[in-house]
Amino acid sequence: MHHYLSNRNYLSPSLPYARAHQKRAEASGAIRRMLRATVRRWKRRRLVSTLQSLDDRLLRDIGVHRGDIRTLVAELDDRELGMNPVAPGDDRSKDAQTEYLQAA
Repeated sequence: MHHYLSNRNYLSPSLPYARAHQKRAEASGAIRRMLRATVRRWKRRRLVSTLQSLDDRLLRDIGVHRGDIRTLVAELDDRELGMNPVAPGDDRSKDAQTEYLQAA
């Protein structure tokens, strides 16, 4: 058989370069998981601080008690954490709040 046509599996983990590639992939996967967890914690802290900055009336309107904010945020998944909350310091929130108050 010609040396270019062999039955060897060059991607098998028994070869040294394949094992090195697998170790790098595992290491990058661990780093990726750590980064995702860090971003997730940062988003949770940001959402908690935003909800805590709201006044009691707005919290009551959305059905959240101030003491339940941390529990509520802890139950959210990644998709829900990706939502952008409206902060009181934001110009859009002032417009939304005045519209809300006028409608009430």
